[in-house]
Amino acid sequence: FHSSDLVGRFGGDEFSVYILSPIDRKTLEDRCRALVSKGVSYREKDGTEYHATLSMGVFLISRPVDDYDYLYALADKALYEAKRNGRNQFVIHEQ
Repeated sequence: FHSSDLVGRFGGDEFSVYILSPIDRKTLEDRCRALVSKGVSYREKDGTEYHATLSMGVFLISRPVDDYDYLYALADKALYEAKRNGRNQFVIHEQ
């Protein structure tokens, strides 16, 4: 992500990224695909290793929107679609 993007944790295992600079759909798909393919891995102090899948919901806008709650709700809808489709994937919806 760029230094100008907003990254935050909404709680639990849910994170949100507002990409503020322009990005074309192909680049966005490539980045989502790379993140999903890596998944999430971490190791506890005792050496136990854990792996988790990553599901992403994305809402791509073509013009500025000031209502972040609205954008979040649309991305959240895409996220739950990704989870319903089998998890470990991403779904992109467009404005």
